[in-house]
Amino acid sequence: MKKPSLCSIVLLIILGFLAFSEIKDTITRDKVFFLVRIFCRRPGYAKKIEIKPYLLNDEQVLQSLTYPQIELQQPPRKELFLKNVNVVLRIKNHGQAVAWGTLAYKVGHINWLKIDVDLPSINSKNKAPFYEYVIPIGIAVPYNDDLPPKPIKVKWVALYVK
Repeated sequence: MKKPSLCSIVLLIILGFLAFSEIKDTITRDKVFFLVRIFCRRPGYAKKIEIKPYLLNDEQVLQSLTYPQIELQQPPRKELFLKNVNVVLRIKNHGQAVAWGTLAYKVGHINWLKIDVDLPSINSKNKAPFYEYVIPIGIAVPYNDDLPPKPIKVKWVALYVK
C-alpha cells in the first residue's frame, strides 16, 4: 500500500478545517447553510423591499402597532428627549417571492446592529401593510429641540429569496 503524500495530507487537513468552520457557523447561526447561501441568495432583490426606519417613544410605538395602516412621521427630538426610544423598522416586500435575511441598522453613534427578518411575498394570505420590527434602545436622544434625530442607516447583510 502506497503512503499518502504530504500534499494529500495537507489538502485533507484544509478540507476538514473548512468543513468544521462551516458546520460551526451553521450551528451557531452565524451563517445560513452553504447550499442555501448558494441557491437562495439574491442581493438584487433588495430593490423590491421597502424599509422605513423610525425612532419612536413607547407611546408612539403603541399607536403604530394599534393602527398599522397610518403613515408614520419621524417626530422631532423634543418628543424623544429623555424617554425610552425604540427603533421601528417598517418593512414591506413588494416582490412575488418569500424573502428572509439579516438587516443591519445604525442609530447615530451606536455600532451597527443586526436583526433577522422574514418577509412573505406580496401575494401571501396575511396582507399586512408593513411588517414592523421594534427594537428598544433606551434613552438615546440627548437634545431637546425641534430638529429631527439623525437618520437611521439600514443595509442588508444577507438577503435570501425562495
